[in-house]
Amino acid sequence: MLATAADSAPAGRAAQPENRRPMSPVRPKSVGSTNLGEVLGAGGMAEVVLGVQEPLERKVAVKALLPDFKDDPEARERFRREALALAALQHENIIAVHDWQEKFGRAYLVMEYVDGVTLESVLRAGPLPIDIALIVGAGLAAALEHAHFRRVIHRDIKPGNVMLSRAGQVKLTDFGIAKDLTQDDLTRKGLVIGTPRYLSPEQASGQRADPRSDIFALGVLLYQMLSGQLPHSGQNTAELLVSIARGQRKRLREVAPRLPRSVVRVVERCLELDPARRYPGAAELRRDLEHLLAAILKGSSAARLVAFLRERGQVSDDNMTLIASEEVAAAGPVTSPETVLRFSAPATPSPRPRLRRVLRWLFSLLLSLLLLAGGAAAVGMAAPDWARRALQTLAQWLAPGPDGPDGPRRPGG
Repeated sequence: MLATAADSAPAGRAAQPENRRPMSPVRPKSVGSTNLGEVLGAGGMAEVVLGVQEPLERKVAVKALLPDFKDDPEARERFRREALALAALQHENIIAVHDWQEKFGRAYLVMEYVDGVTLESVLRAGPLPIDIALIVGAGLAAALEHAHFRRVIHRDIKPGNVMLSRAGQVKLTDFGIAKDLTQDDLTRKGLVIGTPRYLSPEQASGQRADPRSDIFALGVLLYQMLSGQLPHSGQNTAELLVSIARGQRKRLREVAPRLPRSVVRVVERCLELDPARRYPGAAELRRDLEHLLAAILKGSSAARLVAFLRERGQVSDDNMTLIASEEVAAAGPVTSPETVLRFSAPATPSPRPRLRRVLRWLFSLLLSLLLLAGGAAAVGMAAPDWARRALQTLAQWLAPGPDGPDGPRRPGG
């Protein structure tokens, strides 16, 4: 059974005319010290309203359950847990919580307002440059590293829940279906919860999510940012879930053959069918992304992200008054990142190269024993043809790959 995430608009999403609604008759003009304004967006269960906190005159985003759910115990409990989870997470790449208020039977979560755009809206124009994809991926990996350390699994990593601010920040939003591992799970066993195209194989099979499920979802996001496509497909939701659960997808190099193998290896490791073969934690993934980014990035990540948003028409000169515009001007696109990254490798070794090193050591031991037993002549002349062919094949397979001593030799990265 599938229950898709009931998402509200992320805090800070620019208001769109089609999303604006007349003010609900049960919504007050203010909650606590926050004056409520226009609706920024709404989802299946909640809406997000622009607010201003007095006397600081600070813009905030206020999330509230829709009136239809104010008397739903499970919905109210999920909303409360989202507030608690966000309040416990204090990280530059995670949306911050400022306050919690209740009025007229409705709960209001007062959050940081992010002046920017969603990753979803940016991806409508096609895939991202490699450095921008790495910047966004590293920011999200850092957010997950902090959340997982605090025992919180997001469970709904997707472009609509990622904000790119006009100040060059990457923000993870919407913890509405997040799982706090220190509390009982509200999700019934066997129920698939989340956004189907970003589910991990274990989630698609109705199993419990763990931190490696978030890593898989981030791998899907990296795949999409780099190629403009999603790895899994299906004629309907059922076919899509089967495709995910079985690992039936196109390799990244098939859809984006020009990508450097070093980048492809990181994404493919995130998307391993077996959770044990993925990154063991978000920290290792973050380090690999930052390692690759360091080889091509000029200046700061924030300046490069702002420069990119400016290229896409998402940042105007009016937005540049409070940031170092000269640094943004110098942070242009990287020239031929494919060439630079061709000779880079992830900082964290993957399980496959480790296995290859063990097998290479065993082969060396076996060859030494053969030499001791019969000498080089016995191996080259007296050994049966099948033995010589087997040794030659094994030697070729264990030879260092083109990307270095531990480079994978499989087609497609």
